[in-house]
Amino acid sequence: MLDPNQIKKIVEKFRKVEAPAEKKRKEVFYYDVSTLQGKKEKIYLSILDRLFFFKNIANRLSNLNFLREFDFLLYSARIPYSLEQYLAISLLLSFGLALFIFFISFLLLTLVGSGTAFISVFSILLAIFTFFATFIFSVKFPESILFKRAAEIEKDLPLALRGMASELKAGLGLFRVLRNLSALGYGTLSEEFSRTVREVEEGLSIEDALENMIDRNRSEKLKRAIKYITRALRTGSKLSDAIKQIADEIMFEERISIREFSEKINFISILYVFVAIVIPVFVAILAGLRTAPLRIGTSETLFSLIPFTLPLTTLFFVIVMPSILLIMLFLIKRISPR
Repeated sequence: MLDPNQIKKIVEKFRKVEAPAEKKRKEVFYYDVSTLQGKKEKIYLSILDRLFFFKNIANRLSNLNFLREFDFLLYSARIPYSLEQYLAISLLLSFGLALFIFFISFLLLTLVGSGTAFISVFSILLAIFTFFATFIFSVKFPESILFKRAAEIEKDLPLALRGMASELKAGLGLFRVLRNLSALGYGTLSEEFSRTVREVEEGLSIEDALENMIDRNRSEKLKRAIKYITRALRTGSKLSDAIKQIADEIMFEERISIREFSEKINFISILYVFVAIVIPVFVAILAGLRTAPLRIGTSETLFSLIPFTLPLTTLFFVIVMPSILLIMLFLIKRISPR
């Protein structure tokens, strides 16, 4: 005769499996967030809970429409805080940095000797700008983490898909293949497979867990690969062939992007040499002529109309040129294939 407690556990298990997909996703999502929080984070949160002022504002901000999906964004970026906790931390950091900027600007302008009214107004405006800029940056920060994770995922995706196709062709089941990939050294991609495996073990179907993987990632190539897999699962197509096809497509796209980048970099290298060498030499020659002791009559020097005075030349070489070169390097990095 079966134990009534055992029967109850079996019934609860089937209820969990038959629950709607959206409800199950939320259960797994909150479970995963709680597992991310270690002892160090809990200490920070216990300190933060005492800062009632910031916590109260964060609770009010969390009800805004544009922040309703932010909780899932934090989960996707593996940031171990709830929406209210993250907003409270962001407000605290923004306020602290704004206060620091206010005192520094007030002190520096006082030493320079500006008027009291100007010092006060300028310092307050700079502090307000710092507060909002820091808070906006903190709100955008999880999104930047997701795009960084997407680049790391796409770097290992073709090899991982080829490995999946080989294991499926050898007769292994999809869940076993996902578990194997989560244990391999594919970095961020292995982490995502590990999260998918954990969601399946918590009661989600493989299709729903893969849909969650699409929702929490910004990699278009990974989304396309997962859609191929889910479509093959629904239609009953041969999964290994579908995965091998998408792996070949992604590798072909990468070869094309590398070829296009090599064509662009030839022009960029010529432009970079011109900006980094020719322009500074030209400015240095003009600055030298500006200070040359060649005079017209007794008053002005021959090249006095050249605008490159010593302060302006120093500003050009110390601030303008490094800024231009950094912008060019940033653009080169942006167009380089991932």
